[in-house]
Amino acid sequence: MSYDFDLFIIGAGSGGIATAKRAAEYDAKVGIAESDRLGGTCVNRGCVPKKLMVYASRFPELFEDAQGYGWSEVKSTLDWKTMITAVNKDVDRLNGIYQRGLEKFNVEILRAHASFIDPHTIAVGDTKVTADKILIAVGGKPVKPHILGIEHAIVSDDVFHLAEQPKHIVILGGGYIGCEFACIFHGLGTEVTQVIRGETILRGFDDDLRNEIQQGMIQQGIRLLNNAQLIAIEKNSDGVCLSVGQGDTADTVIADAVNLAAIGRKPNIQNLGLENTGVRLHDGAIAVDRYSRTHADNIYAVGDCTNKINLTPVAINEGRAFADTVFGGKPRDHELRNYSLRCFHHPRSRHGWTHRSRSQRAV
Repeated sequence: MSYDFDLFIIGAGSGGIATAKRAAEYDAKVGIAESDRLGGTCVNRGCVPKKLMVYASRFPELFEDAQGYGWSEVKSTLDWKTMITAVNKDVDRLNGIYQRGLEKFNVEILRAHASFIDPHTIAVGDTKVTADKILIAVGGKPVKPHILGIEHAIVSDDVFHLAEQPKHIVILGGGYIGCEFACIFHGLGTEVTQVIRGETILRGFDDDLRNEIQQGMIQQGIRLLNNAQLIAIEKNSDGVCLSVGQGDTADTVIADAVNLAAIGRKPNIQNLGLENTGVRLHDGAIAVDRYSRTHADNIYAVGDCTNKINLTPVAINEGRAFADTVFGGKPRDHELRNYSLRCFHHPRSRHGWTHRSRSQRAV
């Protein structure tokens, strides 16, 4: 049977783009669908914009430290609009690089939502395409808990598009994403309250590390409400009102913004038409074997939508391994072995960002 594409990829994040280029190198005819920006979570809503904000948040500390080395006192204020515009300008630059990279390999880009009609047919916006092999690489998305007033809270993706700097922000969650955002906003001059369900932040990390970082954050001025349960969120004339329970007592916190930074993420697999394919799920993620194969013979999946190791270099390695195996005649296990999980993005100096090794610290 003749198909429009040898390989069609749903999702142009790190895994999808890496797969498209590698498969195209093997002379496969490749198409890719993306309804959002190219590059996925890391480029648009994670590593890149967040680390740029980390760098920006370090300058007040550096200004203060400089006085101990003979520099005069610096009086400076943050222009939020200038900073957030520069952050998004750099993201736009990277999106252009990704698009040109795909075009260089003759990958056809379809900018619309894709969903399965059957195992070999996909609806992409108003267009239908067919493919011999199909790869799902749709990534993940933030989780919103089912509580009263949740519509008044933003998710971590929205932080990079806030028109104004919050005077007081509440960070929900004690994972590394929540801790990063708590430290970023505190460094930028925003009052920060962080609400966590446990006794200590960073569950699953080394206990000494958790305790040391938590104490450091508190000493720096971040208010931490631990052993807390979020009861409700309400919008009023003063801002956003949170009701937070701590044991037998309750606390009310008034803030400009509530950021669901670290409640968690889940595979972004809604409205894909998976019910038309034979693809199976496991704990809300696409079930795959060690070669990224789903239960449908011609359909594969890589990256965060499989909910294995949700990291950019993992998705890239899985995608390239899939392309090597299926299109390159070089079968190899898609599991990571002795693979360096490092992903550094160095901002361009022309946007006013200067790389400093000190600033690589996440919190």
